[in-house]
Amino acid sequence: ERFEIGGTNTPAILGQATSVRWIRETVGVDWAFERIARLGRYAWEKLAELDGVTLITPKAKMAGLVSFTVAGIEPPDLVRRLTERGVVIRYIRQPLCTRIATGFYNTEEDVDRAVAAIREVQSSL
Repeated sequence: ERFEIGGTNTPAILGQATSVRWIRETVGVDWAFERIARLGRYAWEKLAELDGVTLITPKAKMAGLVSFTVAGIEPPDLVRRLTERGVVIRYIRQPLCTRIATGFYNTEEDVDRAVAAIREVQSSL
């Protein structure tokens, strides 16, 4: 303990343990994983319909993370414009791309809204 830089964050550890227990007991781990993968595939398919979108994530090896680029706009600029429209995603520096992450709590409508916002940004370029 004498050489530790900081202390143990007990509230964070207890909160995480409670969250994991809630997912196991209420949501179901298998259901959550399948839901995340299903929404990820849905996002991949919807993004594939957009002209100018290059999907980086291989469809066969994906789960809930879909990485892509949009022709004519750098990922940080796309993220900023989407944030202005109420869509929160992030960009990755290596490789430089944009990424949608689906969670079990998301809906198909959330994905549709993100894709519509990307389409709107594309039309403004």
